[in-house]
Formats: sequence, C-alpha cells, structure tokens
Amino acid sequence: MSREEQWFLTLVEYVSVAAAFAVCGWWSQQRFPQGADHKDAVFALPFAALCWLLFSRKVWGILSVALSVPVYLGAWWAAKTLEFGFDVPFGDFYVLPMCVGGFAGGAGLALVFGIVRRPPVSYLESFGASLVGAVAALPFGTWLTVEVLTLNGSKDPHQPARLLYSFAFWQAVVGTYLYAIRARTGRPPETGQHT
Repeated sequence: MSREEQWFLTLVEYVSVAAAFAVCGWWSQQRFPQGADHKDAVFALPFAALCWLLFSRKVWGILSVALSVPVYLGAWWAAKTLEFGFDVPFGDFYVLPMCVGGFAGGAGLALVFGIVRRPPVSYLESFGASLVGAVAALPFGTWLTVEVLTLNGSKDPHQPARLLYSFAFWQAVVGTYLYAIRARTGRPPETGQHT
C-alpha cells in the first residue's frame, strides 16, 4: 500500500470516528433532554459506551462507562460553580466557565479510559486531553451567553440548536482525540503484556 493510500485510509478512519462521536452527542442531547439542564447523569452513557466499543470491548472495560458518569457530573459542577462566580461575561462569551468544565471533562475521560487501557495513558496524553476538552468547550460559551440573555428577557429560537451542536462538537473532538491516543499505541496482545 502506498503512503498516499495509507494517509487516505487514516483520514477516512478519523473522519468516520469524529462523525460517529458527533452523531452520538447530537443523539444524546435529543434523546435525553434533561441533559440540557445537566441533571440527568444518563446523558453521559452513550458517549462512554461508544468509547468503550472503540477502545476496549472487554467486559471489565465496562467499568469505564460507569466511571464516566461522575466525570460528566464533575465537569458540569466545575463549569456551573465557576459560572456563578462571575457576573460579567469575558468579552462576548462566558468562555472561562465552559473551558474549565471542558478541561475537567477531558482530563477525567482520559483518566477513566486510561484505567482500562494497556499501556496506560501518559501524563502528557492526559494533559493533551484536558487542553482538547477545554478548546472543544468554546461553543458552549456562545450557548451560555445566549442563555443568560434569554433569562434576562431576550428570546432566541436557535438556543436549543446551539446546545445540541455544542455537545456534538465537544464529543466529536474529545472522542476523536481519545481514539487517536488508542490508535497510536496500538492494541495490546491478548496475553496482556505491554507493547
């Protein structure tokens, strides 16, 4: 296989993974509308299940799916706590609270899926997941800004779509990054020895 063919197949693989995660985020927000209020922990399960299918597929790896729920709730709590700590948006967007939540979510997911992976996730890969999570959370800043304006009397019929696409984008970016970590290290041999 030529280098160009290899590159093309890799590109198709990663675009497919990103699309699967985006659809997962979109579907989760549609299927579990309580997730819009961040009160329904079930919202985290489809993303975690897709990660499990792509990264592990081992029975004991289901632990990572269960552990993703406290990660989701912790990331939401971090963003919400910081959001209430500021009365003035940063520029036009509430960027900092959402990025902190994204940072916490990326770090937590790298840790959770690193537990069931051999070789485990390195510190640098975990930090990368945190940064990717923070940057991928930027669209939530727009959603939160409009949410605050809506609470103050302004109406925007596109607000539900902003949240929908924000979750789809975050899950596509972070999920693909986690997949890339897994793909880079390769699959461990069945004997359980490190590669």
